Amino acid sequence: MEDLKTVVPVNNQELKFLKNIFEETKYFWNLRLDDICEITSSQNLRLDDICEITSSQNLRLDDICEITSSLNLRLDDICEITSSQNLRLDDICEITSSQNLRIDDICEITSSQNLRIDDICEITSSQNLRLDDICEITSSLNLRLDDICEITSSQNLRLDDICEITSSLNLRIDDICEITSSQNLRIDDICEITSSQNLRLDDICEITSSLNLRLDDICEITSSLNLRLDDICEITSSLNLRLDDICEITSSQNLRIDT
Repeated sequence: MEDLKTVVPVNNQELKFLKNIFEETKYFWNLRLDDICEITSSQNLRLDDICEITSSQNLRLDDICEITSSLNLRLDDICEITSSQNLRLDDICEITSSQNLRIDDICEITSSQNLRIDDICEITSSQNLRLDDICEITSSLNLRLDDICEITSSQNLRLDDICEITSSLNLRIDDICEITSSQNLRIDDICEITSSQNLRLDDICEITSSLNLRLDDICEITSSLNLRLDDICEITSSLNLRLDDICEITSSQNLRIDT
């Protein structure tokens, strides 16, 4: 070990010579991980060299974590290591945890690995991310709406969290409809979403239509939003309600007789 450390490469030829020495002796030495860390640090090896060393030694994941920590690697280096090792998702989670990565780093890792949405769900769960972090991940990855639905389902998010996600992503009204459908939300939840989004009346009409709501649900929505009478008229018109339904809506709103 001491002999190897005395060889300090000053050019590519000597670095190649050092790597040959290492290659010829690695199985004989059975190097410990701290030795590998010491070698890589002392020789200022490039990242692809580190990848080559870690591969040749059949290192365990916790060893890779120790190497990356000891060398203060940049995030793109960690990405390169994880790619070169063909790591499983739970391994990536373990690496990201061991490095105390920031959320934008996690975004960069997930992007570099071309992860599937269920993998992203697993990462967000393993990291105990806050909702605003999940929003940042979903934004950075340009996820489709059905992917967002899958994330919100996997995280068991509260309704106000779903509202926060939909707000942060500037979703269209049909996207909100798709989210509310996928989550099997109660009518009072739909009311909360519509309130949090400052939706226009025609958007409310679109939501009520897309969700095939019962009349009493429509009554509850109109009540929760403190709609004016002309708004109620617009809703009833857009839904092609029967006359007895219109009567039920007007009754539920405690409208004045002169209206």
